[in-house]
Amino acid sequence: MVNMLDLQEDGTGKLGLVEFNILWTKIEKYLDVENSGTMSSAEMRSALEEADDDDESGDGDDDDDGVEDDDDDESGDDGDDDDGVEDDDDDESGDGDEDDDDDDDDGVEDDDDESDGDDSDEDDGDDDEVVMVMMMVMMMVMMVMVMMVMKMMVMMMKVVMVMVMMKMMVMKMMVMMVMKMMVMMVMKMMMMMMVMMVMVMMVMMMMMVMMVMVMMVMVMMVMMVMMMVMMMMVMVMKMMMMIMMVMMMVMVMKMMMMVMMVVMMMMVRKMMVMMVMVSGSIELTLLQWLSVSLL
Repeated sequence: MVNMLDLQEDGTGKLGLVEFNILWTKIEKYLDVENSGTMSSAEMRSALEEADDDDESGDGDDDDDGVEDDDDDESGDDGDDDDGVEDDDDDESGDGDEDDDDDDDDGVEDDDDESDGDDSDEDDGDDDEVVMVMMMVMMMVMMVMVMMVMKMMVMMMKVVMVMVMMKMMVMKMMVMMVMKMMVMMVMKMMMMMMVMMVMVMMVMMMMMVMMVMVMMVMVMMVMMVMMMVMMMMVMVMKMMMMIMMVMMMVMVMKMMMMVMMVVMMMMVRKMMVMMVMVSGSIELTLLQWLSVSLL
């Protein structure tokens, strides 16, 4: 049986719902691992400590007992024994080496230091040419790689230049095509303008022909009017001539009548004269007769 006092969190013998759920999960895990169906008080307490993930006692662990365990580092020495002494597997000096062969904490990495004045890392006073050769080889390889990268960059720049030139050629071709299209459009517009001008000229010629025809009609009408006027004048002249002839005939008749009157007057005078003469002769004869008779 599990003693509830062993499971207590704060001395009250009560568990929260979250702690209980975590504890039950751990219990199921242990039961699955051991396959025994039983759990001791220590295992139950360990499961509870793992389930309780807070640190109410402030000692850096999760068992709330106020005592530092082996898996924390409250002393700050990078070790797990809480003795404040650096172990062999820590790196308190900050030299980047955490191996067992660097436990002097002098701030100098053993693999890179020259404590004996030579170029090796064995601290035996002997130069290690292999390291130098390897470094030189590595430097040469890096230089070759840098050269290759530079060559690749130059090739990439050439490719970019070629692409730019191709783009420029394409743009030039496009500009040429656009210019050709513009020239063709201008030519078409000029042809259309010429056709329109020819059509306008034809229309103008037709208008001129129509104007000439109208003028001819007008001239013909004027000529006809003039002919009519002339005919009217001729008719008037004829009428005037007829009137003049009539007047002349009248005048002739008047003259003839005057002549006849004159002739008649002369005849009357002659007749009167003759009558006078006859009467005178009669008177004379009568006188003579009378005289004779008187005598």
